Amino acid sequence: MALPAVRMLVKLLVVGWVIGCTQMGCSQMGQPPWQAKTVTYSGVELDKQVVPSAHFQHVVFDNRRASAQQPTWVFIDGDGNAWLRDGLASEDPTPVDPLALRLMLQVSGRAVYLARPCAFDLARSDPRCSAQVWTVDRYSEEVVESMRSALVTYFADDQIVLAGFSGGAVLATQLADRLDSVVGLVTIAGNLDVARWAEHHGYSAALAARSAPLRLPPKRQFVRLHVFGAEDDNAPFELSAELLAGDPGARVRVFATADHDCCWAELWPRISAEFQQLMEAASLTWVSSAVR
Repeated sequence: MALPAVRMLVKLLVVGWVIGCTQMGCSQMGQPPWQAKTVTYSGVELDKQVVPSAHFQHVVFDNRRASAQQPTWVFIDGDGNAWLRDGLASEDPTPVDPLALRLMLQVSGRAVYLARPCAFDLARSDPRCSAQVWTVDRYSEEVVESMRSALVTYFADDQIVLAGFSGGAVLATQLADRLDSVVGLVTIAGNLDVARWAEHHGYSAALAARSAPLRLPPKRQFVRLHVFGAEDDNAPFELSAELLAGDPGARVRVFATADHDCCWAELWPRISAEFQQLMEAASLTWVSSAVR
């Protein structure tokens, strides 16, 4: 069988399984068709799995801790190693220093790191991967839908909190409004207004044109916390201020000492504590509203 035919057969099998899983419920289908292996990152053992979706495959790192009926945190990283230099895309978008993975390790309960398409060696093994996926199409409808599909496949109906860093903040915000299981959203140093951000840096207008819509305020009610660094010259708060002004239900926090990369791991305990307070306050408000 010719290589293109083999690739088409693999794609049909993956799409068929995802459709069946969506219709029947993964929990009713026994063991999932992917295999987990144990890896160690910064001294912490994690399950590493490759999860299919209707578009791409996604690597998932899972700490497999008991959730104690708390939502599961899902972390999404930034744009990673998308470009080697101006005009030259990399061959592998895997982040050199995956900040979102380091944040995930600080979570005491259940937490998962959902990798973006083609990262962690999938650029070489997934025939649907090309540099366009992690450059001009990085926030596209296809990418967002692929990540949504992977989350539905992996979690079924579990409640989740999405946390995204940098470009991952854009994807987390896009995803939050598409998943009924989302109860909270945290964005860190996000370039949420993609059009203004691209213009600010002189990037191609095609990046914003190809991006899936970002709805603020969202259609559904869930807790939203957006944090920025006052010293961030990559994704300064000012570029997203007008967009976030249209979502008065969200909390915005600007940390005076932070820039785009520093020092979010050190600030994470404060961020997660504030988010927990917002969750508790929202629960009281929602219960009160339900009683009335």
